[in-house]
Amino acid sequence: MKKAIITILVLAIFFMAACENEQTTPTTTTTPTSADQCGDSICAESERCDTSTYQTNCAEDCPACPTSIYVENFQCGNIAGCEKTGENKFTISSTITSIKVKVANLGDTIANSMEVTYSCYDDDNVRVLRDFEVQTYKGTKFNHGFVNAYSYTPNSDKTRLQAKTSQSSTDEYVLTISAVDLTEDFNLKCDFVFDTHSPIENEKQSVYMTFKKE
Repeated sequence: MKKAIITILVLAIFFMAACENEQTTPTTTTTPTSADQCGDSICAESERCDTSTYQTNCAEDCPACPTSIYVENFQCGNIAGCEKTGENKFTISSTITSIKVKVANLGDTIANSMEVTYSCYDDDNVRVLRDFEVQTYKGTKFNHGFVNAYSYTPNSDKTRLQAKTSQSSTDEYVLTISAVDLTEDFNLKCDFVFDTHSPIENEKQSVYMTFKKE
């Protein structure tokens, strides 16, 4: 009888051990994915163009930031004959003077062709000047162009702005005003358009000038 009981206990222990082994789930080792790395030929979200700084976080994996044009406010180009009276507001006397503005490419992509056009209006909002048509009004002559005009004729109305990492990413646009033969006092409002001939939005600025005959 004792032998039978011992035999039953041994079998029970063996059976329980076998069941426990069957219910145990084998463990598997999972290799964690690696973080985004510049140079792995994968353009991750964190490596794209940072639109707040217009800098490409990883140029090796992602397209460069597009052209981004910045235009400062106009300033007097010559102290003589030009007085700045407010933001983009000037008084011009009867002499030869100029107003100027700095333009810059903040993007990582070249601006192959930037062109400036302008139209000027009198107090009745009638257009009296246009860059490629009339450039003389009431004895005052106007001429315009970029100082550097990279890869174009100097003082041309077109320029090329390299990516911001280049020294050639900036240029200066100048409107020269010859008011030596000014016949009377008058006001002009001139609208300037800085056109890059690309999908990006053109930059625009308006300048207000009061001409004084001395």
